[in-house]
Amino acid sequence: MNTDKSKQNNIIQFSGKLTSDKIKRIIKETELKLTENNLRATTKSRLLYILVESMQNVYHHAEKHNPHFCILLELNKLNEYFELICSNYVSKEEVVELQNRLINLSKLSNIELKALYMKQLEHGNLSEKGGAGLGLIEIARKSNKEFEFGFEKTNNELFVYKICVRIR
Repeated sequence: MNTDKSKQNNIIQFSGKLTSDKIKRIIKETELKLTENNLRATTKSRLLYILVESMQNVYHHAEKHNPHFCILLELNKLNEYFELICSNYVSKEEVVELQNRLINLSKLSNIELKALYMKQLEHGNLSEKGGAGLGLIEIARKSNKEFEFGFEKTNNELFVYKICVRIR
């Protein structure tokens, strides 16, 4: 993850509890700021898509029953790319599964990612939280697998999950 703040321009930053109204506000604000940057339509579309998928993943899968349920979201424009950083709490039970999914996605070719997406779309079983696992697949596809992630233990039950996605 980039630490050279002198070469970046913050597009949006959010910290707190995520609600459907806040998701709508963040999308609208981001879209306005991206329009001001005169981006190619395809880049703007990919950025918004990855932003929405990231927020939906947090909204649907983060540890909501914990008083620490919150998100840290940041979109920065760097010299050659945009960087979306998303961080939230997850339970210790979810760490291994999420880590394995992300590692496996990073190893797949673009063709394999598309095939996996189609397979999940046609035959994916819905999880307890209502997802079919499409969000992470699409984030990997739309970012050309340019992402890093990590987990930091906060206590015996919770970890901070952080993903950094680069969009060119």
